[in-house]
Amino acid sequence: MAQSLLEEFYDLLGHNTVELRIQAGQGVALLYQLVRQHDNEFSWQQEECLCQLLQELTTDSHKYRAKRDRKEQRAWFRDVVHTLQNDDDENHMKCIEKVTVGPEHDREKVLLDTWCLKTQYKALCNVLGEGLNTHLTYNVGVRDVFSLGPPPDPQDHTHSPALSRSQKKINKLKESTVSKARHRTRKKNRDNKATDKTYQD
Repeated sequence: MAQSLLEEFYDLLGHNTVELRIQAGQGVALLYQLVRQHDNEFSWQQEECLCQLLQELTTDSHKYRAKRDRKEQRAWFRDVVHTLQNDDDENHMKCIEKVTVGPEHDREKVLLDTWCLKTQYKALCNVLGEGLNTHLTYNVGVRDVFSLGPPPDPQDHTHSPALSRSQKKINKLKESTVSKARHRTRKKNRDNKATDKTYQD
């Protein structure tokens, strides 16, 4: 299974689209990492060609590719090559990513130090969008994936979840409506007082 998947990834590494090349490289790194958890001596039959191609992608300087694409590609594939060449390394990744989550008054660090965690985090980002921060703070299942421990007590107001943009807009609209109504009431009261004073005079 792993051999056939690597063959498909290898073919995609030569694709014209930089995003697809990067995805293929990430797939190679993830597959190697997972397989080597069960077989430390795993190697692909065309591993030498694979490593050579990956190394070329880390130094790709073809002018027909956009400068931004070349920079992004080189950064990703350096990490992929590091994974394949350092299979005994505990973290397997050269570029460890840290993501900050939680409300401003109680920040937590999510450590993405394996390709598996990085892939899971990316998938959750695509599915949950802006709600990911709340899930990482209070969802037990999601927190277990990233070893964040038990969630904070929802009854503790110091750990109240951050409001989404839509919630903030709704609250702001409510406050604006209340403020306008209060202003109209005060103005009406002032007008009534002025009228009463005029009649008394």
